[in-house]
Amino acid sequence: MEPFTLAVLGSVVAAEGVRFLYGQATDVLKEWRGRRAASRGDGAGDTVEVPLQESPALDRPTAVTNVDADLLGEVRGDLVTLSAKLSPYALGHEDIDLEDRELAENVNSLRLLLEGLYGVRLTFKGESREKSGTTLDVRQKLEAVHGSAVGVEAGKISKGADVSVQQDVREIGEGGSVTGAKADEIQ
Repeated sequence: MEPFTLAVLGSVVAAEGVRFLYGQATDVLKEWRGRRAASRGDGAGDTVEVPLQESPALDRPTAVTNVDADLLGEVRGDLVTLSAKLSPYALGHEDIDLEDRELAENVNSLRLLLEGLYGVRLTFKGESREKSGTTLDVRQKLEAVHGSAVGVEAGKISKGADVSVQQDVREIGEGGSVTGAKADEIQ
């Protein structure tokens, strides 16, 4: 994979991308701080709810709302540092130089941190990279189904998720059923 550069994005997408990443990191840090103050602890737990905002810089919207709280506890300092480095650009105090390698590294590092926290890809328009969101590929090769076979069963599936189910079934017995994917809710 080629190293990330801002030039591939162009000035408009790069500026929107920096604003998006900075804003998202700021929202995560505010929620973490509020949660920690309310619990008077370290803020750790299963998840922290911080919706992933839509951005015209992303190749498509994602509908993720939860951040891994334990991982956030580990990388919070890096999130603060990278946010501070991007703040002059996000707030419009400095112009974005598309050839600035250090800026590109900081943008990509913040993006990678947020991807890890949310568990999804965040791909900017114009990048040669997998699409934003979550990808789930399921391949089933079944000889015979006499009951029920389901490729993906979930409580919730995000609209931004790519779900691909391939099922190769040799025989479906009487009363048997094969379902690719089912969810209680698509959000």
